This record gives sequence, C-alpha cells and structure tokens, in this order.
Amino acid sequence: DYFHGPSQLFAPEDLARTDGLLFATRWITHFCAPVFMFLAGTSAYLYARPGRTPSEVSRFLWTRGLWLVVLELTVVASFGWEFGINTHMGLAVIWALGWSMVVLAGAIHLPWRILLVCSVAMIAADNAFDGVRPEQFGSLAWVWRVLHVRSVLLPGSGVDVRVGYPLIPWIALMAAGFCFGRVLDLDPGKRRRLLIQLGAGITLLFVALRWSNLYGDPSPWSAQPTAVLALVSFLNCTKYPPSLLYLLMALG
Repeated sequence: DYFHGPSQLFAPEDLARTDGLLFATRWITHFCAPVFMFLAGTSAYLYARPGRTPSEVSRFLWTRGLWLVVLELTVVASFGWEFGINTHMGLAVIWALGWSMVVLAGAIHLPWRILLVCSVAMIAADNAFDGVRPEQFGSLAWVWRVLHVRSVLLPGSGVDVRVGYPLIPWIALMAAGFCFGRVLDLDPGKRRRLLIQLGAGITLLFVALRWSNLYGDPSPWSAQPTAVLALVSFLNCTKYPPSLLYLLMALG
C-alpha cells in the first residue's frame, strides 16, 4: 500500500485511483522475486560447474535452503517486519527461496531435459488449478494453501501464518533457472542470439495470451477510460501466487 495525497491509502494497482507513474513504481518491483528465484537456480548450476559432484551440490542446496527457512520463520518474521516477537508470521520470499533450494537439491539428479520439461510444465499448468479450493482436501487443506493458494493458516489460538508465496510456481521457476544455466556455457555470440530469441519469444507469448484473456492469469485485463490505464490493466498481472503471465512478463 502507498500514500497518494493526504489521508488516502491505497494500492498502486487500484485502477480506480492510481495513475501510470504511480503504478510504474509498483510494476518495476515485480521483476525482483522472479529474477531472484530464476537466477538462484542458475547460480546452483554455476556452483556445480567447476566439477563438484551432484551429491556435493545437493548438500549445498538443502543445507542452505533449510537455513533460509529457519531465518524466515525467526529473524525475518519477528524482527525483519514486525520489529519484535509476535504471533503473526508471514511465509514470504525467503521461505520460498529456501524450500525451492531444498526441492532442487533432489531435482538436480534428474536428466536436465526431463527437469526442464517438468519445470516448464509446472509453470504453464499452474493456473489450470486455480479453481481447486483447499476445502476440497479436508484436513489436508493446509497443504494446498502452502503449495498453491495465498491464504492465512490458523494453527492455534492467537496465531496466524500468512502464506504470501505459495511454493509450486517458485519451485518450478528455480528448477528452470538451473536448466537455463547451460545457456551460459555457449560461446558469447550463440548465447546472445539465443537470449534475444528466448526473450522476444517469451514476451510475444505474454502479449498474445494477455490480449486474448483466455488463460494464464485469474484477473483479466479490461478496457479503461484512458490508454494509460488500459496499459496499467494489461500489465497488472497476479503476483500472489505468480501467474503464468506474471512470470512471462517478468522473465521475457
């Protein structure tokens, strides 16, 4: 939330009150989490490249991943946001990075082509499950909330846990970043051409899917009173959890 004028508090994505420049201050931050997560996977690939064994890389990933989860649940949750011990905990980006590293620790043992197909398929298909509600899983509803739905868990009286970063898309994104590391092994000319082709192709796919409003984001864009607000609506993709279109927009 941002202040815009005296005593007016609203999100810069609020089409009824925002303007193009204010929305841009929010939109530019959308690139942070996807790029961090994607390049964390690429960094894991680069860490393995000097000749480390898969077991060594796995140990590096799961130990540091669990440490990040612990930090999120203690230092970050209590002092990073609330500046004191509290019973209101957020499972945010550090949490998602940590668990994605733990999963990647096992996933790197797969052949890289299979890992690439699986990670891209998870990213592409995630929005197909938006209609699946946690309540359908009964006592295991909390699992679906952690994996797919931004929500609040209530594990005990006076305690709430906010799931800000459901894990499935972030896990897939880090795995895709690990596979992407192979692009960096190409000679500079070929690497540059491939990056331009990938970036342009992903961006065009974003524009086509977003324009069609057929699939890829639970919040369709719509015509607005001005061209600037129409562009805001077009770019205002869902971050929590990240939709397919949000990731295409940021990564392309």
